[in-house]
Amino acid sequence: MQPVGLDLRNDENTEVIRLQTGSLTFLSSAYQDSRHFIGQWRTFMAALCEDRQLQVVRLGLRYIDFIVPTDGHVPEDYFLGGLGKSPDVLGEQSSVAFNLYDFPREDGGQLRVQYGRGFGVAALPPDLQDSVVLPTHFAAMSASGLSAVLDMDRWRMVNRPFAATAIGDELDRLRADMSQSFRRIMSPLAEREWMQTTTEEETQC
Repeated sequence: MQPVGLDLRNDENTEVIRLQTGSLTFLSSAYQDSRHFIGQWRTFMAALCEDRQLQVVRLGLRYIDFIVPTDGHVPEDYFLGGLGKSPDVLGEQSSVAFNLYDFPREDGGQLRVQYGRGFGVAALPPDLQDSVVLPTHFAAMSASGLSAVLDMDRWRMVNRPFAATAIGDELDRLRADMSQSFRRIMSPLAEREWMQTTTEEETQC
């Protein structure tokens, strides 16, 4: 029987390097901010690749954020441009909503944004559940019982050989675009409530 993949996990189960046929994935719920995350990526890629080059077909960076509104607010209050709002002509805001948007990028890649709103404690998307252990504060529930999940996926096709350092540089460009996109959709409420952690953690993006 041939193994389908290998997971290399830390003791806390908050970080995992996942090696599968044709792909290498790094998942983390313990990073300080997006620059720290890329730094971690660079470290283990340098250890794995040393001075060798890898043939890379696709590079991607994915960010999951849990939206737990404070008293008197709902998840979509934290975003601009109507993200997460259901059509007014059909009635009041739907208690459950799911939106998916694809935005092309100048580098030939794409930014996919998915937003899901519902009741109860927010959870990772189905394809990521049980991948890493989440910090305990992620299990918080709003007074209204409403929560949302923002899932941003930035990727591009490259299909050429890369050294480990060059892969890190490419991912850093994807990170910068995703971080900027996240900040663009933050509402004034989000800026007020998240700004204290934004200074130190880039709102985890």
